[in-house]
This record gives sequence, C-alpha cells and structure tokens, in this order.
Amino acid sequence: MTDSPASLQLELTRWEHELDALENESIAEGWSTPERLLAAMQSTVAAYQRRILPRLRAEHDLAVPDAAAITSYDVIVEDELVRQVQQLDDLRRDLITQGNTTDLQLRIAGTFAALRALATVTLRFGQQAERPPLDQRATRSPGLGRAVRRYERSLR
Repeated sequence: MTDSPASLQLELTRWEHELDALENESIAEGWSTPERLLAAMQSTVAAYQRRILPRLRAEHDLAVPDAAAITSYDVIVEDELVRQVQQLDDLRRDLITQGNTTDLQLRIAGTFAALRALATVTLRFGQQAERPPLDQRATRSPGLGRAVRRYERSLR
C-alpha cells in the first residue's frame, strides 16, 4: 500500500476535475438544472464504478495480513461508498422519472457530500496508515529516539 493514497488521490482529483469541466460546459451551453444534475450524477456513478471503487478493492486485496484493523476499516468504508454510489444512481433514475424537485435536489446534494466526505476520510486514514509509528521513525535518528523515550518516561 505504499502508493495507494497517492493513486487514489489522483482518481479522486480526476473525478473532481471532470465535475468542474461538466459544470463549466453546462453553464456555457445554458443547460437546465436537471440536465446539470443528471450529467454530474452520471459522471460520478461512472467514475466510482469504473475507477475509484476498483482501485479501493485492489488496494484492499493487496493489504498485508497484519493490518487487520486497516483491512476491516477499508471494507466498511468501501461498503458505504458502494451504498452511496448506488443511492446516487437511484436518485438519477428518480430525477429522470419524477422530474426535478427541491427534495430530490437536497437528497442529491447530500449524497454528493457523503461521497466527498468518505473519500476525504479514506485518503486521510490511508495516509496515516502509511506512516510508520513514531518509535520506528525514531530509531532512524538517535537524537529523536532519545527525545521520544524521554517524553514517554515523563508521561508515566
């Protein structure tokens, strides 16, 4: 999992750029609100189903056996991301069949917010999981190692 946060970050950044490009295009061409929502939703569902979720699954499959806590965390977050993507796809169908409503717009916005929050949490947790514990880093520097041990003694 050495480069996983970076590669996942690239996929999520790519998704955000796609949404920005769609927004710019929709404004320039005068799309209606339902058209903009449908385009953003379709782009998001496709990005998650084709690139982001497979990346998470691949990283989960490559996780070291010792990292049981990280692996179980990944599974929980991945399940929630899958659920949010499915909900977004269901809302997309509702938008097509029922038309644009304020309630539907709020649910769509909430789902987008949940996806972004889960992605942020995934990246932050992945970055923390990549760092070796402080005591392992301290062994590389004798001065830092002594300072860490002194600090740990002062806590007792």
